[in-house]
Amino acid sequence: MGELPKNQQRIFLFLLDHFKTKESFTKEELLSNAIEWSKSTPDTYFTKIYSPLLVDLEDAKYRVGEIFAKYTSEAKFQKYISQKRNTRAKYSKLSYSNVIVFEFFMPLAHETTLRQSLDALFYKDTIIPRLKNIIGEFELKKYFPRSETEEDDQYYERVCNWISERFVGYSINHVSGRFRAEEIKTMTEAVEMQKIWDSYLLDETTAIVKFIFPVGNPVKNTIPNLLNYFPMTQQETEKKGLDQLNQEANRIRWLFDALFVKTIVELVGEDQIWMVETGMQNRLHIWRAIE
Repeated sequence: MGELPKNQQRIFLFLLDHFKTKESFTKEELLSNAIEWSKSTPDTYFTKIYSPLLVDLEDAKYRVGEIFAKYTSEAKFQKYISQKRNTRAKYSKLSYSNVIVFEFFMPLAHETTLRQSLDALFYKDTIIPRLKNIIGEFELKKYFPRSETEEDDQYYERVCNWISERFVGYSINHVSGRFRAEEIKTMTEAVEMQKIWDSYLLDETTAIVKFIFPVGNPVKNTIPNLLNYFPMTQQETEKKGLDQLNQEANRIRWLFDALFVKTIVELVGEDQIWMVETGMQNRLHIWRAIE
């Protein structure tokens, strides 16, 4: 590919040095490293090539961003400036002070069937029949009041949209565990069990199905430059809306139980099903089969 042009080589060395030292600099200080520019070149290069590698600071200063770690050799930097690029995405950060997390623990054997059942809840034409025929309007209206002028289609569409804004997916992790199959015994008693091909300790891979639901309105800010990406939560101001937060949290718990929990409990059919709830409340829920 050849050597870097002199201008780009001097710019590269400037960026490399400031990447190592983390020192800030101005646009003019960066561009002054070039020997000479044509009239329109400096701003064009800065906007299209150098700016994506930089982090904006206060007082019209910059620092070299961590993305530059990809281009710390002349060959990599030359490849970067010679190709179409989409180097660094711009982000805005949404911070939720309240969240509800549900985690189901179940044997791995149920994972495929469970995925199929849960995946059905990604679609409007499977959610709305559940709202109408499994939950029913009478129960639904306790948590989603219906106006007198609202038609059936409008009402269920509104509830479905509410679900859509909060449920976007789930994740499944696999963990290995060992469990006691009987009441606690002595080592001798456990050995006797093994002699008759009865297991005292069971090795089992467990699937943990996790759902995360943000509650309330987020605090929004951009994160291009400041060191504090995680500011203090605004609990004092949110106390004013505590009743509203609790109302939304109760809605989420109720609807999660009606749509997801019932699906999982009906499907799995184990002696026990465990679900851990964390976030606004920390609780362990256990479903035990009735003999």
